[in-house]
Amino acid sequence: MLAEVLLKVAAMEAAEREVAYRPRPSAAGPEECPRKLVYFARGVPREPLMDRMATVLDDSAVHEDLTAKWIEQSGFTLHDRQLRVEIATVTHQGRPFTLAGSIDGLVTDLAGQTWLWEHKALAAFSWERYARGEEWPLNYLTQCALYLTGLRRAGWPVSEALLLMKNKNSSDYVEFRLAYDAEADELRALERVIASTGERDDLTRRPDAVWRQVRADAIARFDTIEAHWAAGTLPDRPYVEPQNFPCGYCPYRQRCWQGWTPRPLEGRVQLSAEDVVLVAEYAALAEELRPKYRRKEELGEQIKLLLKANGAREAVADSVLVRLERRIQQRVDLDLVPADIRAAATRPVEQDYIVRRAVA
Repeated sequence: MLAEVLLKVAAMEAAEREVAYRPRPSAAGPEECPRKLVYFARGVPREPLMDRMATVLDDSAVHEDLTAKWIEQSGFTLHDRQLRVEIATVTHQGRPFTLAGSIDGLVTDLAGQTWLWEHKALAAFSWERYARGEEWPLNYLTQCALYLTGLRRAGWPVSEALLLMKNKNSSDYVEFRLAYDAEADELRALERVIASTGERDDLTRRPDAVWRQVRADAIARFDTIEAHWAAGTLPDRPYVEPQNFPCGYCPYRQRCWQGWTPRPLEGRVQLSAEDVVLVAEYAALAEELRPKYRRKEELGEQIKLLLKANGAREAVADSVLVRLERRIQQRVDLDLVPADIRAAATRPVEQDYIVRRAVA
């Protein structure tokens, strides 16, 4: 009964909260699709938000409040939650507009040092990419830099931020400690900490942990949106074909890709010297990782058996924690589906793969 209506109610509430486009810090990052923002700025009707997505977006605020409650019970003081800060003046619909936002809060330790606190609640897949260092959360980093700019303009002597990201599946946290030089417009990641293991990564010597012209690039992106709005044009799609993410979650996905057909692929392209290096690195990594991936799977099975044999859920080896988690997935048992229905519901799905072969 409830399961049938809850997602619909969440979607209806999300639709009621929709507001007109305006430049916002949360939309200033380089991973935001400019084409989507131009659709939004032009007032193009959105396609219905997937009901489940409404609950995903809404429960992030609940996770933030829960984390805030725990911070308040620690030795840190959490204050000035939802403080509004003004960052810069941009152009919006032909008029000057104040780019502003509300911070999640400020945290101060017992020694009196204060940080900007930004909280994000993420699904496990995204969280693990950031925790393992496979990708940087560029949109969130940009948002922190803009908020630190606003705090400086308001007279707050705060130049560092704690970007705290919660794994909604495991309740683990990864924290990025950031420093922003507002005059130089330069953001640096200083440290990454994973709560469950206590793992700390010093990022100060990593050349890819420094971002320059963060604020300037964010404002330039808003200028681009404004220019397309004024001209009634659209920027090019950032992808050559629809992506599961983010296109699959975009409220303009059908309109954006309407009439698109895959470009036929044939023949052989002559690669540049730079692209030859790219392919060579891919081939070398594939050869190197294939036995390692197989060994990783074997070790994983052995660790599962070890934990089960000892009746334990987790174990610690030096600074590494391993935990056995059980996740339930809903799958269709095809043996229970009549053959005619199974045949009628079956359709081809195209997927692209890279296949390596030796050249004679």
